[in-house]
Amino acid sequence: MPSKTQSQTADVKAELETLRADFGALAKEVNSLVQMQAAAAKEGVSERASELQSASQRELDRLGKAATASVEEAETFVKSNPAGSVAGAAAVGFALGALLARK
Repeated sequence: MPSKTQSQTADVKAELETLRADFGALAKEVNSLVQMQAAAAKEGVSERASELQSASQRELDRLGKAATASVEEAETFVKSNPAGSVAGAAAVGFALGALLARK
């Protein structure tokens, strides 16, 4: 007949095994949850990156159109005022030359 101590030791061992199994199951659940959250975060980041890419492309298109319009406006101005344009370009060139030569 087993002694009281042996019986208690067996009970403690059984409880430890149950705890080990419970911790193993808990670790699997936590791992699964972390993987799901990581996947959701990755999807959110991908969606945001796509939105930013679209917004950047729209802004780039808008700036390209604005630049084209500015060039066309400048061409129209130069064609309508050729002497003034040459004089203005000469003045800007002279001013830049003077600034760069001053070191």
